[in-house]
Amino acid sequence: MGDQPQKSNHSGREENPLWVFAYGSLMWDPGFEVAETRPARVHGWHRRFSLKSVHGWGRPEAPGLIAALHRGGSVRGRALRVAQARRAETSRYLRHRESAYRHVRVNARIGHGRIVSAVTFVFDPACPRYDLTLTPAAACQLIRQGRGARGSSADYLENVARILAEDGQEAGQAGHLWNAVRNEVRARTSLPVGPTRRCRP
Repeated sequence: MGDQPQKSNHSGREENPLWVFAYGSLMWDPGFEVAETRPARVHGWHRRFSLKSVHGWGRPEAPGLIAALHRGGSVRGRALRVAQARRAETSRYLRHRESAYRHVRVNARIGHGRIVSAVTFVFDPACPRYDLTLTPAAACQLIRQGRGARGSSADYLENVARILAEDGQEAGQAGHLWNAVRNEVRARTSLPVGPTRRCRP
C-alpha cells in the first residue's frame, strides 16, 4: 500500500488541519470522524509496550499491556486527519481517552516528501502504570492475561501488527511480541469493531 491514501472524503486542502499520529488502537478504532488516513512515519520516537492497562485492555487484578511512544529511533503508524467540523469535540475526546499519556506535537512523514504536524501520545513519567523494566517474557505474560472493556491485550497487539503489515510497514517490537504469543491465541482474521467505549487505557 506504501504511501497511498487509504481513506479520504475531502478533495481540497484545509488551512491548519488537525492530524493525529496513531500507533496503537487509534489506528483501527479512532472513535472520531476521520477525513483522511495515510501511512506515516515519525522520527525521534519509538513504539514500546510499556503501559499496563487496567481498564480498556486489562483489569486491576490482571493488567494487560499496551504501547506508548518513547524517545529515540523512529516509529511507523497512521496519520489521521480529523474532520474539520469535529476538531473541538475530537480534541476533548482524545484528552479523555489518552489520559495516561503526554500529548505532544510531532512531524509525521506521510509520503512523497510531505510532512504534517500531528498530535500524538507519549510516555508520561507521572503515570504510575508504566513499567520500563519489563523483560520480553514478562511483557508476553501481561499480553496473555489482559482482558478489559475494549478487548484483550492480545487483540490489541494482533491489530497493531496486522495494520502495519497491511500498510507494508515494519512491525518492530509489536511483530516480535506477536510472534511470541500468537500460537497461544485463537486465530482470527479480523476483529469486529463495535461502538466506541470511552474508557481509559
